[in-house]
Amino acid sequence: MSINDLPIRLIISKADYENQDMVIKSARTSYEIIELNPILKEPIFMFPVEDNSIEQMDSLRNIPYEIKTKETPTPPQFPDISDENLFPTSPILDSTLYESRWDKFKKKLGKLFVSRPQRINAQNVNDSLNRKFQLSILPFLGTNRLLSGSIKNDYSVNILMGYSGGVRKLEVGGIVNGVRQNMKGLQVAGVGNIVGGIVAGGQLSSTFNIAGHLEKGLQISSGINVTIKESSGWQISPVNFAHRVLKGGKQIGFINISDSTDIVPIGFLSFVGSGNGYKRLELSVDENQTVSFSFKTGVKDFYNILALHYNFTRTQEIFGLGYGIGRAYELGKSWMFNTDLTANVLVEYDDFNPNIATVWKFDLSFEKQITRNAAVTFGPSVKYLIINEYNSLSWTRKPFNRIPPFKSISSTANSTFWIGFQMGVRIRSRRN
Repeated sequence: MSINDLPIRLIISKADYENQDMVIKSARTSYEIIELNPILKEPIFMFPVEDNSIEQMDSLRNIPYEIKTKETPTPPQFPDISDENLFPTSPILDSTLYESRWDKFKKKLGKLFVSRPQRINAQNVNDSLNRKFQLSILPFLGTNRLLSGSIKNDYSVNILMGYSGGVRKLEVGGIVNGVRQNMKGLQVAGVGNIVGGIVAGGQLSSTFNIAGHLEKGLQISSGINVTIKESSGWQISPVNFAHRVLKGGKQIGFINISDSTDIVPIGFLSFVGSGNGYKRLELSVDENQTVSFSFKTGVKDFYNILALHYNFTRTQEIFGLGYGIGRAYELGKSWMFNTDLTANVLVEYDDFNPNIATVWKFDLSFEKQITRNAAVTFGPSVKYLIINEYNSLSWTRKPFNRIPPFKSISSTANSTFWIGFQMGVRIRSRRN
């Protein structure tokens, strides 16, 4: 500090104590005794009245009670910093399991990557400081020094890993970017980005992106995207997770996971929890006496279908796998209507000589709920069978013979088109 820097304002801050301000006007050495006053907490008094009846009020007249408006807490001689963490823990308003685990994760991560003095400073300094630029090699080795967790930067460059209170424009990291509170702008990292608060911008990384809230932003990763609480932005990666996806948000990936969603997730498999998820386990049989076991998951407007098929009544047994998509429509209190499109691969063996066929199915099915978690289903099915021409040359008879067991609409040496049916039972998710 030089004379040209004077006067400067010094703020002394500590958790659970009131801040003290000092203005230093002179560069001379002096000693000051600074005492911080503990924050006075006013307790909430609950009057012990369960109802407002005359009998109840009369019974309370002689109950002695004392109301203390203010209490002076006795601070410990040495502060307890067992819960110091990289990110500030937010109050759990809805007591969800995700938020509880998020707070535990942040505590462990903070102790792993951030030095003890930095955690103490982040806990004690409530005010946010601002700087245009910061450069760091590791979270404890950078231009922001021990106040990294309390400083918001316009631009942040982390050679290996970085730690800051907030980012307003751009952060670039070689391995991991860690932001204690909010990030606006763009984060780019080689391995991952972690933001404890709100992301209102873009997170790009090769492995993972993690945010407390995703607000009209974008997460792109070749690994996994995680939004612990609400997301109103886009998540694009092989695996996406969000506690709740709001309108304006989007999940696009191989696997999408959420507890509830206001939008339609797009992916190979989408798992939506008890909020508004659609789940069905179905056991059905069709006109060929083929037994199918299928699982449907997603939301009513768009769900994914996984299916297994087996026919044990034929001389040559048939095995099959299927995948598809579908949509469900509510017809009333206990009725639903489904439109499912699936692609199925069937394998038939004749003396260990396999033949493979593809069956495209378009099912129109009605669902009638019979108990809280069970329903029956039935309806027509349009099917188109395509036989592998190369394998069928070595067969002494036509593969998949008598499929269907009645006259088809159209049939050639390697294809068949017909209308069949399917019926079965379903196990429903509790809410829908």
